[in-house]
Formats: sequence, structure tokens, C-alpha cells
Amino acid sequence: MNFEGNRTTREAIREIPEPLWTDSWHPVSHRVCDIIVNNTVDKLGLQVDKTIYSASKAGENVTGMLIIKNGNTGLNPALFWRNSINKTFAFSLAVGTFTSMCSNGMIYGWENQFKEFRKHTGRLDETELSQVVYKGIDNASKRMYDIKEWHLSMENVILDSTISKSLAYDAIYEGIISKQRVPEFNDLLFGENHEYDCSTLFGFHGACTQLYREMRMGFRFAELNKKLFKFIDDRYRLHLYSSSNLN
Repeated sequence: MNFEGNRTTREAIREIPEPLWTDSWHPVSHRVCDIIVNNTVDKLGLQVDKTIYSASKAGENVTGMLIIKNGNTGLNPALFWRNSINKTFAFSLAVGTFTSMCSNGMIYGWENQFKEFRKHTGRLDETELSQVVYKGIDNASKRMYDIKEWHLSMENVILDSTISKSLAYDAIYEGIISKQRVPEFNDLLFGENHEYDCSTLFGFHGACTQLYREMRMGFRFAELNKKLFKFIDDRYRLHLYSSSNLN
């Protein structure tokens, strides 16, 4: 089976056969990995909003992303897994809030994200893989609640016009907002047809992350998200819920 593009379907990746085991290498099929991840999500009571799969041309390397329903919070918690049956990389699982995936399998997220890797050697089997996946998703789903509370609590931090503009100025000075994109940021937060409410910290955060979502710049995307979190938390920690649990 050959895949002309990166994007594929669950049915297609589950049809890819796995190589035979050897004494030193215990490959686990993409089908088994996908079943374990999805069964664990069901056991933990998480609801999947969208599932995305991609595969290398020969189907030997596969990635899967499950975007979790989280209400109308602006957050996109996601579970990312990847698996190789040609020794390119180990099975890996990552869970985080601002997790992102691109065609080369890179993953991004805040420091709180859980990462776990298992090589297809030694005693790797379905039982161990199930334990790894359950531990990772269970731990991370608990942290997601803290992040959700932190994010929503920004709605309770009221900013008057002077403070809001001062905060934006500081963000530009510290590189949180690119100088080249100030006009775009201004339209998002302060313009006549503004998309975000400048009177709350929630609106300021939303305008910043809107710029980041449109950048599509890989590592830079993750770096700016981390800087923005620290920028806000340093100034408003006492007003935000669960901030101590996110460090």
C-alpha cells in the first residue's frame, strides 16, 4: 500500500501489516497502537472532537492526533502518537494543551505536556504499550483541567484602556508581539472591527495567540506560546487560578 500524500484515514493505517518479530526488535502494528490510544481515551471519559492521521509513502511511519473536546474555551488539548515499523523512530506519545503537529512529526506544547517513548526492542508488547499510554493520558488530562481554569480566569482580570495599551506596549518591547505585526494586532484588539475584547486579559491573550496560529513557523510557534504564558503569569499570577500547578 502506497500513500501519495501525508494525510490518510484510520481504515488505511489499520490495514498496514507489521513485520515479524525478531529477538531484538518487537514491532507493534499501527493498528494496535491506534486501538490502544482510542480505547484509553474512552476509558478515561474523554471525548474526541477530531482525529487526524498521516503516513509516509510506504505506510511504514504513521502519526495520529486526537483533538479533545474542551467546550468553547479557545483551548485545543490534543493527544499525539507516532509509530514506526521500519526502525525510523520509537513509538512516542505526547499530550499537551497547545500541541501541534506537522508532516515531519515534530510536536510542540507547554512544559506541562507529557512525553513518553518506547523502542521496539526488549519487552515491548501490547501490555506495556497499554500501560504507557494510560499513564500518559491520565496524568495529562488532569493537568488540562488546571490549564483550562488558568485560561478562563483571565476573563476576570479587567483592564482599562490605559493598562491594556501599556500591556501591549510591554509585549512588543519584550518580543511577545512582533513589531512587523503590530498593525494586525491592533486591528484584532483595538480596531473598529476588533475580534477580541481589550477590556480583559482574556482578550489580550486571544489576540496574541491569533497571531501565533497564523505564523505556521514550527519551533517559533512553541517558543512564543511559552513566552506569552510567562509574560502574563509574571504580571497577574495572584489573579489567575492554578498558576502554581502549571510551572
